[in-house]
Amino acid sequence: MINCKWIDSPFAGTDVDRWHWSRDMLRVSNDQYITNNSPTPLLCGELHYFRMDPEVWNERLVQLKDAGCNAVASYVPWEVHELEEGKFDFVGSTNPRRNLKLWLDLVAASGLTLFIRPGPLVYAEMVRTGWPGWLQKNYPEVESMVLRDGKLVRGSEARNPEEAAVSYLHPVYLEKAGNWLRAVTDFVKPYFENRSGPISLWQLCNEIPGAQTWLAGMDRSPEAIGMGRREGHYPSFLRQRYGAPESLCEAYGIKCADFAAVSWEDLATAKKDVVEADYASFYHEVYIPAYVQWLEKTVRDAGVDVTLTTNSGNPNEVTVQKEAAVQSPGVVFGVDCYYHLYETGLGAIGLAYLCELGASIVEECSPGPATIWEAECGYWFDYPQLEPDDIYLFLMWSYISGFKGISMYLFAGGDNWPGLGMRGTYHDWQGPVGADGGLMPHYYSIQRAMREIVNDNWVLQSKRVCDLSIGVYAQESLRGLSHFLFEGSVSYDVVDVKHTPLAQILHQFWKSRVWEVSGSSFSSCGGCFDCSLQPTC
Repeated sequence: MINCKWIDSPFAGTDVDRWHWSRDMLRVSNDQYITNNSPTPLLCGELHYFRMDPEVWNERLVQLKDAGCNAVASYVPWEVHELEEGKFDFVGSTNPRRNLKLWLDLVAASGLTLFIRPGPLVYAEMVRTGWPGWLQKNYPEVESMVLRDGKLVRGSEARNPEEAAVSYLHPVYLEKAGNWLRAVTDFVKPYFENRSGPISLWQLCNEIPGAQTWLAGMDRSPEAIGMGRREGHYPSFLRQRYGAPESLCEAYGIKCADFAAVSWEDLATAKKDVVEADYASFYHEVYIPAYVQWLEKTVRDAGVDVTLTTNSGNPNEVTVQKEAAVQSPGVVFGVDCYYHLYETGLGAIGLAYLCELGASIVEECSPGPATIWEAECGYWFDYPQLEPDDIYLFLMWSYISGFKGISMYLFAGGDNWPGLGMRGTYHDWQGPVGADGGLMPHYYSIQRAMREIVNDNWVLQSKRVCDLSIGVYAQESLRGLSHFLFEGSVSYDVVDVKHTPLAQILHQFWKSRVWEVSGSSFSSCGGCFDCSLQPTC
């Protein structure tokens, strides 16, 4: 039980019955989203109720639905709703923008499916990626630890304190984050779809591991990874990898009598390349999967009975999370796609890397329908501006490439109250709906794309005819290779050679024109094609 103090709502009895749209129940079946026993595309847009006044929430939902969407995504930030430890405002008593109940009622009345994203971390260009200031102040040990010049320091010492990353496996963080997840679950539970509510999808945290590695680096907190404990995560990993301490000592060039005795001080004199390679493997194969498993168990135990999801920050990070997907087969892993991260317009790289490679790699490395959980429909830089034709092409190419679900980010602009946002009060992402409610030119491009996707529903059940297969082991950058194949009009699929049985790999490679592709050699050549494609049959 959590000792929570609930705050009374000033909006009690608000009439939201003026909308009478109907909503079909959303289900996930193998690689499809299903409504009314038929495959359907998930067409979603992200709205941040906490960045808009409640007076405009109705209007934004109408604008989203008029654009052709059948779902709405919403972060529910920990920082916004747990004002002090154990004191929650879900009903707007301290600030009308915190009125989650009114927002849920409006979404329920709209007929839209709700994709809820309660963290614990949301990023969303919020300070500390959305974990509360009281947590950092009262429990500074929950910050992730990184190595700087051979010394272990808190991430905020190496970067801006407001961009501090959390240690995912630190016991204090897990305790406080667990309390948050149980509290928000308890509040929104009446709105789950099996209770005739709008919530059909629930995201576990956001952009794992990116929200940690982008801001600080891979967490090396001794308490989080279990240094000094025989059954700790890191000593257990080293024991499994090396078998005996003598083998570890030989590989690292150190003296150590036991795996549990290994410390960062010892490793400061070890062979850096070997230590770093091992730690990267540990981080992706043990640390991140353990966090995803904890999240999954925590929300399931709390009563979340809808489809669970999580996302990678880009297609390359999908392979990084493959082990987590293997260990959590009940979670739909997807990807985020922002083409302005890579060039000033959409271009061939965006279509190749985000759409074609993105769909192929998500289909292979994740259970469930291939989904873009954040698809660019605006971008936070003032320049370059988004071109309406680019947005249309990006959405259509994503769908044709094999994505079954697309959630557009950020659909409408807004603003932050002081102290909420990383970049001040400004938060207008050049979305199709401006902060003032005005419709931008690319709103109509989105509307056109949504209409055509629905009309061409047969694409959902079609399969690409591929010229070759790319074998992916782990953590390989394939952006340059995807661009090369795109320029050559070569169609391909992706095979996870680490987890796929050999017989299945041989069948996959035998049934079509088969090539041996050296992804690592290509990645290291800096983008020019000096590695070889060798036919094997």
